[in-house]
Amino acid sequence: MGESSLQYIIKTSPRRFFSDIFHDLISDRHHCKYVVEVMLKYFNMEETFNKPGGLNGRVNINWNLDSVESPMVVGSDMHAFDMSAEYGDMILFMSRFPEQLAGSKESRFGLEHSFELARGFYNGAYKAGSKIFGHTPSIVLYDELADNLRELARAVFESRVDINNKKMLPKTAKEISDVFYNGEAIPSQPTKGQNLNVMIQ
Repeated sequence: MGESSLQYIIKTSPRRFFSDIFHDLISDRHHCKYVVEVMLKYFNMEETFNKPGGLNGRVNINWNLDSVESPMVVGSDMHAFDMSAEYGDMILFMSRFPEQLAGSKESRFGLEHSFELARGFYNGAYKAGSKIFGHTPSIVLYDELADNLRELARAVFESRVDINNKKMLPKTAKEISDVFYNGEAIPSQPTKGQNLNVMIQ
């Protein structure tokens, strides 16, 4: 299956594409559904499709983590809820491109710190949302996202179609290995989430 065909499928049926992939990667259906929505939200960004190689994880999104310095978002409860959820989602999406978050990338916090920020943001969304909406399932979900952040981020990374650690800086590959795989080797393509046969049936 050629890259151009894959790009066409992602552009024309993105929900189906991500639902099929994350069904294999994330066992909890509520977590899976949420991650699919995050991917759809940010994969509609113009930068992602317009940058060369964007669909294969080489996109250099205009991403400024320097502006995301603390999981404490000030403002009204609704503002805190919206911004906490948004920042958590941004970092979860960027797990697809951990090279952009890795400490070996200039002016980046590193994966571990980035995920700590995401946990803090999702916890913030849970606390703010609980004050506004109560402990509804959709709000409790944010607490679960915080607790399962590393596993979900790894699934987002493995949803890529071009994992090739030979193209990564050794320092970056080691950081990804340590954070996602406890020092074990980064899986080579294809991972179980990259079985795209269902897309061409």
